[in-house]
Amino acid sequence: MYLLSEEQLAFKKELRAYCDAEIRPAAEELDRAGAFPRSLFARAGELGYLDISFSPARAGAKYGALAGTIILEEFSRGLPALSLAMAFRSACRQTTARPPRPLARAVSI
Repeated sequence: MYLLSEEQLAFKKELRAYCDAEIRPAAEELDRAGAFPRSLFARAGELGYLDISFSPARAGAKYGALAGTIILEEFSRGLPALSLAMAFRSACRQTTARPPRPLARAVSI
């Protein structure tokens, strides 16, 4: 079993407080309206919570795999759709950040 460090637990607590204050209050209305949480997504970006890399190949991301998992877990407590959008964005960034393979480069030219 893996136990989080004190620093990771503090980060989780910080995220939980943010989600409880900012995301959960808006979640019910967004779900009812079937709306995408654009302002919450933008705010997550401003706070750096979208800069997640689950791949060691993409160096320079603010948060690695473990911190990214903590972020997505806490955001999903507040609004699962927001967490899903964040995970999808991270996956797309990692795919597009890789250099193209020779075949892909030839096809795209």
